[in-house]
Amino acid sequence: MLKPTIAVVASPPGVGKTSLIREQIPKANPAVYFSPGTSNIPIDQTCLATDFPNLKIITDAQDLFLLLHPKLNPHFQG
Repeated sequence: MLKPTIAVVASPPGVGKTSLIREQIPKANPAVYFSPGTSNIPIDQTCLATDFPNLKIITDAQDLFLLLHPKLNPHFQG
């Protein structure tokens, strides 16, 4: 069984976080993207979802629900 990889990227605006993330998202495999606190301005989420159709975007509204009910998350293995 493959174990998921979790990467956390944090830095000031404009230094290349989204570019780094683009390089790391698998092209053919499903992946999950969560950027807390950016639901009101989902620029990165929209661009990434367009370029990576296998990418599942987790919104701020979904994060607490998935933490409380992890077995309802289609990416949960355990």
